[in-house]
Amino acid sequence: MFRAIGKVLHWIWSGLDGLRKVLHLVLLLILFGSLWGLFSRSIPFVPEQAALVVAPQGPLVEQLSGDPLERAVAEVLRQQPTQTLLRDVVDAIDAAAGDSRISALYLDLGGLEGTGLAKLEEVARAIAKFRASGKPVIAYGDFYDQRQYYLAAQADEVYLDPQGIVYLDGFANYGLYFKDTIDKLAADWNIFRVGEYKSAVETFTRNDMSPEEREASLVWLGTLWGTYKDDVARARGIESDVLQVYADDAVAGLRRAEGNLARMALDAGLVTALEGRYAVEERIAGITGEDDNGGIFIGVDQGAYLANVRSQEALS
Repeated sequence: MFRAIGKVLHWIWSGLDGLRKVLHLVLLLILFGSLWGLFSRSIPFVPEQAALVVAPQGPLVEQLSGDPLERAVAEVLRQQPTQTLLRDVVDAIDAAAGDSRISALYLDLGGLEGTGLAKLEEVARAIAKFRASGKPVIAYGDFYDQRQYYLAAQADEVYLDPQGIVYLDGFANYGLYFKDTIDKLAADWNIFRVGEYKSAVETFTRNDMSPEEREASLVWLGTLWGTYKDDVARARGIESDVLQVYADDAVAGLRRAEGNLARMALDAGLVTALEGRYAVEERIAGITGEDDNGGIFIGVDQGAYLANVRSQEALS
């Protein structure tokens, strides 16, 4: 009797174990099928006569930081990126210059942050090539900071919201100095320094900037600001002194504009016109035609366009 009960229990256990394996297999198939469905996408479609929309988010970087898996999940969940690859922006604009499907370039620069002048110059060169193709470049901003305006100035038409501002203040170098703090802490330490222009340790040895450091900073900051002014002035067809006056005499300029910050930028020739986003996108619709899918103009964003272009390159 015990032997019969043991056989029955053995059969039951074997059946449950087999069911467990089947359920594990089904669960894995569902999991991998779900992941495949999430991460596999069809090649994005690029309509004819579309505007390429370049709207960088965060700083322009040479390489994305953070965990690749986290970035992939964020992309699947359609979360806003915190960085934009410089190479993606340049490649998209370069490809669009010779693409008959792209009829205009739309720069929406409100999300751009913390990017150095060298990277901005590289994007500006790509925009210049696009303009040379004869296609219009249109920029819009609710507000332009100094970095955003550098790229906006490269456009044929620069629009600013009537309640906006173009904020230019040049370049500056600010230091922190802790000599008094270190003295109060009675910290004992030694420095070996040779030469006059050796300011790396001044943070700990002084309470202010040394004349040598001020002189050196003025040289490289002046070079940056001079390059910025020359590039923007050339793109906008104005004198670089206009930008200097705009940055130095903002109070006087604002008084002449009767307190209207946007009009101050317009009076200085920094923008083409003061228009809201809807009016600007209607202007683009005049080039591309109206979008039948709920948008104002026919457009394709940089990410979708680049995926399409790179897919075609891989197939060719």
